[in-house]
This record gives sequence, C-alpha cells and structure tokens, in this order.
Amino acid sequence: MPVYLSITKSYVGVEGKTTSEGPKPGDTIIWRIKATASSKASGLLFLKNNQKIVITDTLISDLAYSSTTSSVPPTRSGQTVTWSFDAPTLANQQQALTNSADLWSTEFLVRTRASTLINVTKTLTNDASVKVIDFGDKTTEMKSNQASIGIATGGTTLTPPEGTWYYPTYSGPLDGAGSAGPANPVPTVTDIATLGFAHTYIISPYQETVYGNKANNSIQLEQSGSLYKRI
Repeated sequence: MPVYLSITKSYVGVEGKTTSEGPKPGDTIIWRIKATASSKASGLLFLKNNQKIVITDTLISDLAYSSTTSSVPPTRSGQTVTWSFDAPTLANQQQALTNSADLWSTEFLVRTRASTLINVTKTLTNDASVKVIDFGDKTTEMKSNQASIGIATGGTTLTPPEGTWYYPTYSGPLDGAGSAGPANPVPTVTDIATLGFAHTYIISPYQETVYGNKANNSIQLEQSGSLYKRI
C-alpha cells in the first residue's frame, strides 16, 4: 500500500492590508502550502531513506515569487519554485506511526508579487504539488486544490464617508385593534381582529414610518421630524 499524500494551497491575504482588503497590481499576495505524508499499519510502507520530498509551485505569469517562510530554501527556474525536503529516517517514521502521527509534514507561507501590468479585473490562481518515493521505490505525486483571489486595477484608497448606518425595523401587531409594537409579539385575537404592522426606515434628516392596516389595506406615512446625522 503506498504512502498517503495530502497537499493544500490557500490564499492568506495581502501583505500590509487587512483581511477585508483585496489585492491590487504590485501588491504582495500571501499563500499557504500545507503537505503531509502518512501511512497505515496494514500493508505498511514508509518513505525511502536518503530521498527527497519535493514540493513544486508553478506560478502563473501574473505572479512573481518573492519569499517564503519555509526553513528549506527553494530553487527557482522561471515561474517554477521547488522545495526539496529530506525524508525522515526509518526510525523517526516508526516512532511517528507509534504516536499515530504523520510520517512527515510541513506548512509554510509563500509571498508572491502581483504584476503591475495587470489592467483588468481578473482572478489569480495558484496551486502546488508534492512528490515522494516510498520504500518500495514507488513514486507518488499529489496535486493540490487551486487557490484563487480576485484582483482589481489600481487606484487611490477611498476614505469611508462620515456617517452612520441606520437599519430598518419591522413591528408586528400588539393586539386586535390595529396597534403595532416595537417587537413582534403573538397576540391572541379573534377572526375579525384588525392587525397592525409597521416598517420604520430613515432618510436623512428625517425618520419615516410606514403603517399598514390589514383591515382596510391602507398605508399612511408619518414623519416624526427627528433629526439624524446626515450621511
């Protein structure tokens, strides 16, 4: 039975920005690579000694490699970035199996720079692969999922306008006489009751309340005149 491989690639964020801010051309985009190699007690095979565990990340043309947090420095050839890790010794793998742990694992960040030539809104994608050789001289390779993030053309950062959000409120019937309350109670009423409903919204500088009457399908507006902060 071969060694079981797993590798994932995920978007982390933009260096120097909050998680809610997307990238622009020229920004440094951060990705995470996580890879593991495991085995099972039945039909057991280990990673072969004195071999390399190879992770390959081929970047699209809109991305350029910048740096990594991996303890193993990568080699680069064009858009391909490669990390070569030493496989753990057989003794270490046996101990990992005893402890119900992975035979080998790694997790690190990769920083890439978005091209300044991007002039349209598009999606940037990134994936990676891992390759190992087991004790039976079988080579196993696994490709990760495809991570992605949208990028928009540059521009000046907009300052949020001064103001406050006001959310609409909905009120339900308080009784069977057409009254509407600030909450949504469930009154006990007769079949011929008049039920009142209200929807309050704010248009600076005044507050408006819409009252609806189920009995005669009428709608009326009431302007309270309360002054709110203008947005």
